Amino acid sequence: MKYAVEGYNNTRHSVTDVEPKNAFNGEAAEKMLRRIQDREASLIEKSIKSPEKFHKNQLVRVKQQYKSAFAKSNNPMWSAQQYRVKYVKRTFPQCSYKLETLDGIELPGTFPERFLN
Repeated sequence: MKYAVEGYNNTRHSVTDVEPKNAFNGEAAEKMLRRIQDREASLIEKSIKSPEKFHKNQLVRVKQQYKSAFAKSNNPMWSAQQYRVKYVKRTFPQCSYKLETLDGIELPGTFPERFLN
């Protein structure tokens, strides 16, 4: 067990790029913090650059139900009513959409891409 702990403490971590035994040293701690902040910034930048699947004023349908392994295949999976995308909210990892009916009544909440078709 002692060798396993020593081996772990002397191996660089893939996220922090610092060995655990040196994680609290002044210079290593600053390097670790910069690396983590850069990684978070790049993830945020990717989410901002990700293209939205639907655009403003596009007509969409909302997912109505989830199909289980034994569900009937003739049941509709998407709503019969169409909705209009009012605006796109960029969230990570995918965009969310504010919807309204064709009459202009706004639906409460936002919907992620996976619930729209």
